[in-house]
Amino acid sequence: MAALEGDKLGDYVAVLRAEAEANGELPKVEIKCDLSYTLKLPASKVDRTIVTVPEVFASAALAPIRGVAGALGAAPKADSGDTIQHFKVLQNVTGTFRPGEITLVLAPPGHGKTSLLKALAHQLRMGAIGSVDGAGVTYNGLTAEELHERGVDVARLAAYVEQVDTHLPFINVGETAKFIHDNATPTPTDTSLHARKLEAVTNLLALEGCVDTIVGNDLVRGVSGGEKKRVTISEALVTNARVLCMDEISTGLDAAVTFNIVAALKAWARTTGGCAVVALLQPTPEVFNQFDDLMLLREGAPVYHGPLDKAAGHFKSIGYAPPPPDGGEDIADWYVNLVAQPGKIYSRSGSNPGAKDAPVTTKALAAAWRASPLCGEQEKTARDASELELKTDFAMKQYGVAGGHPPGQ
Repeated sequence: MAALEGDKLGDYVAVLRAEAEANGELPKVEIKCDLSYTLKLPASKVDRTIVTVPEVFASAALAPIRGVAGALGAAPKADSGDTIQHFKVLQNVTGTFRPGEITLVLAPPGHGKTSLLKALAHQLRMGAIGSVDGAGVTYNGLTAEELHERGVDVARLAAYVEQVDTHLPFINVGETAKFIHDNATPTPTDTSLHARKLEAVTNLLALEGCVDTIVGNDLVRGVSGGEKKRVTISEALVTNARVLCMDEISTGLDAAVTFNIVAALKAWARTTGGCAVVALLQPTPEVFNQFDDLMLLREGAPVYHGPLDKAAGHFKSIGYAPPPPDGGEDIADWYVNLVAQPGKIYSRSGSNPGAKDAPVTTKALAAAWRASPLCGEQEKTARDASELELKTDFAMKQYGVAGGHPPGQ
């Protein structure tokens, strides 16, 4: 799928507009977060070490030597008493995610992307294992509990798309999308519109060639890994969720496919007033430039969250020297490397001439962001609770606590 053949994106947008005309006004959700998230974990599970590719090979080469040393009693033994530690997964995360916009989240593995997305979708693990400090997450100024009291179900408003592709292996691709669509949306008054949406999403994700193939799993042969990932994304696109929190959706996909998916998400946000927050590992420049906002996390703390085109200016103002647009270095890779190893990026690229030394610790980077005027702008809210009122019969059935169908995610 090197490019969107014909006008698949246009067909998808046409269906979205037809749905808007048929279903009436939908809620517009603005998410504001102010939280820290702590997990109680065994000490052996607490690790935010960022391992490079050379270190992986070096560790593999030394593994036999360590094994022999352990057998001879020459290697140190692991502490058998695995004490419980309080691990800060998210640290003082603040920000606003607005309707009609798509936000890219970048962070090294293990630095809070998944927990942030689950928090926004109201799916964090709580209780004995996890706890949240701060004001938490609000939707147009209301908590999930307050929305429930008003008859609105957050599980129907926000969907979390996980990294792992979990499907029923013995039904085919077309049946999978139809099953999710039928169970996540109210009974249609116009069945042809539902059929059009299924077809538009299938074509948009280039799944028409395998629509009759079973999904399969590790034991049953079905579609390929890349097709399975696109099936997962199709499940999100056929629902009517107003917020999509999507975790590493580019895994197993080539750059062209990822570009088309992000283009579809942007069109969906602009057309319907939806909000998408997407975590990716290393997006290409073409994918990167489609996003409206960028959030960078290091050790669970935001070190930037604002307009994509102003991120370079922020880091330049605190002493870093971002690569010039025509310099040949990928700016998205530069951001990923910055949050992974800020000290190395600072020493390699040098500082902005005339600027003081750049912050290189997580605490200093987060403080520099909070002191930025951009931070204050990003945290402003523009939506109120009235925009989450369920004003139509369709909205009541789709997003209401007493709606006719369970949530699709």
